[in-house]
Amino acid sequence: MSKNKYSNFWIGDNFFDSDTFDDESVSKTDVMALASCKRAVKNFVNIVTNKDIKVKFTTAGDSYTDGEVVTISSKVTDSDFDPIVGLALHEGSHIKLTDFTILKAMLQAYFDDMGECSTPYFMLSDEYCKKLFKKHLSDRYLVDDGNYYVIRYVSPIVKNLLNVIEDRRIDNYIYTTAPGYKGYYHSMYEKYFNAKIIDRGLKSSEYRENTWDSYMFRIINLTNKNRDLDALPVLRQVWDLIDLKNISRLKNTTDALTLAFEIFKLIEDSIPAPQTNGKENDEDNQQQNENESNENNSDDSQDDGSQGTDSKDDSQGGDYTDGDADGEDSQTNKTTEGDGELSERQRKQLEKAIKKQQDFQNGDVKKKRLSKKDNDDVETISESGVDQREAGKDYSKWGDEITKTKVTVISKLTKKLCEANIFRSILLTPGRWGVSTAAEHISKGVQLGTVLGKRLKVRSEERTLVTPRMKSGRISGRLIHELGMGNTDIFDNLIVNKHKPALIHISVDASGSMSGELFDKTQTAVVAIAKAASMTPNMDVVISYRSCHEANRKYTPLVLIGYDSRVDKFSKITSLFKFIRAGGTTPEGLCFEAILDEITKGDPSTDRYFINFSDGMPCYNSKDIYYNGSRAIEHTSRQVKKIRKSGVKVLSYYLSYSRLTRSSHYESRTDADFKTMYGNSSQMIDVTSMIPLAKSLNKMFE
Repeated sequence: MSKNKYSNFWIGDNFFDSDTFDDESVSKTDVMALASCKRAVKNFVNIVTNKDIKVKFTTAGDSYTDGEVVTISSKVTDSDFDPIVGLALHEGSHIKLTDFTILKAMLQAYFDDMGECSTPYFMLSDEYCKKLFKKHLSDRYLVDDGNYYVIRYVSPIVKNLLNVIEDRRIDNYIYTTAPGYKGYYHSMYEKYFNAKIIDRGLKSSEYRENTWDSYMFRIINLTNKNRDLDALPVLRQVWDLIDLKNISRLKNTTDALTLAFEIFKLIEDSIPAPQTNGKENDEDNQQQNENESNENNSDDSQDDGSQGTDSKDDSQGGDYTDGDADGEDSQTNKTTEGDGELSERQRKQLEKAIKKQQDFQNGDVKKKRLSKKDNDDVETISESGVDQREAGKDYSKWGDEITKTKVTVISKLTKKLCEANIFRSILLTPGRWGVSTAAEHISKGVQLGTVLGKRLKVRSEERTLVTPRMKSGRISGRLIHELGMGNTDIFDNLIVNKHKPALIHISVDASGSMSGELFDKTQTAVVAIAKAASMTPNMDVVISYRSCHEANRKYTPLVLIGYDSRVDKFSKITSLFKFIRAGGTTPEGLCFEAILDEITKGDPSTDRYFINFSDGMPCYNSKDIYYNGSRAIEHTSRQVKKIRKSGVKVLSYYLSYSRLTRSSHYESRTDADFKTMYGNSSQMIDVTSMIPLAKSLNKMFE
């Protein structure tokens, strides 16, 4: 059973059956599965952000969100998918809600060697900057350079505070606008952020010194149920300032940044100055620390009455509006010493976990890279609109047992797809043997199609019915003289009968038994029909091919939509059809079921036709389904009946090698099973002759 309890209801039980996900011994990446994963994640991100955000696998360089693109890991396991979705949603929400120019400005302030920077640093007054300069730098630098050195000190700290606050702000946005996605966030934080050693560290005596490291550790984990708000002098005040239950009051990144600076000043004023060798500075620091200590003690005395116990786990990624987020600790009694010491091994574990949290806050989550070749293949698949659809939903192997499978559908044939060599069973790569021969048959199809187009006269002819001597209509010139005789019925009523626009879907069997001369001749006929249609007004053609696809020992039925005249130029046929080949088995009805909507849906004002070319019976077997014999024939028949029921006229051509003067085991087969699948309109045809083809098409079009 899948560990992805949130996504499993929509991805299905067999989504992770792919060797990409489960079999590490297989070196070849299943780019189909990765493309499906990428598409699913992109859909999630686009829905929640209402923006068309690009999603990509990391191949090199940075893995964090750059304000434009969401990057995901290429390691997708049964236990990783939910966290990956959560992380993608998190990053996508940053793109929607976070002002990255502010973050970039702060990074610039930190890394630039310029003394003056255009940064949010202006939120600190000059007086406060002088105070910081004196506190941390003393007289080691010229006062004129003080602004630069203060920026170097302040920017990274404020940036970290901003990251924490901004994460809480955007997470709350998801929780309130898309509560159904909270599960993915919980999975994300559980994988990338939460750890038992963090829980133990919060309760221990670690990170209780009055330093920025201590504060950042405990601020990052403020939503952890094990927080101790009295571990540091002003931590409770920080909690109150952040005010998680009302985090929605922060409308943008600037609001979050303003709060970050406010928290910075609060903590900075509580932290003692670093020790120096100057006696005067030591005395100043001592006096400053005493004053700050008195102020903090005064604040603590005011907070004594607000301490208590938590009633709900407010773990990282929790819902800030649902739980008890009033600042009460998980301990009944106030503590500042912690719950015991950590061993050296535990300290190292804690340091490692904290580093992982910091990376997460900075958006730098480590993600497995995808090779450039595999990434290019994923992009190619995505551009081709490759999808996997469930079929066999009503197919029973025997008795009442239903065996379903996935069908790979390629919606758009491209040159890059041919060059990628991904779908080897149906596409040849440029330069392969057989391409030039195929090109010759395509060229012949264009020539014959020109002849065929002239024979499809029924689609282009208009019939005009004239009814004379009517009281309205068009004035008849030959009757106008009768007005002088008092006759007013001098109008002709014209009724022009035009054919409706037509859409023809041609489906071609591209199984291995069709290979060679039979497939070449069929291609010639199919191209001829497409060419003829291009010469006929209001006639569109879609051409699809049926085969199967193998990747890493996993087989799926395959449908390739090679041409659609509604979106493609005819030149696509002459340039790309030469790469289409026949190979694999015959998943007949499964392929029809996968693209049933494309075949049956259409404008009611359009005449729709389905033309099938096939040489045999359904035959396809995989670990998912046994598709053979009478049940496969019956299943195919049901799909064809659905096509007919939708108002589509069906014409199926049964091809055999005997028609091409070649012997075959098909020669002795009757056409009974073929007619069971396609009806009495099915017929044997000699694909080498355009005359009978034109006659049968004209008859169907009448």
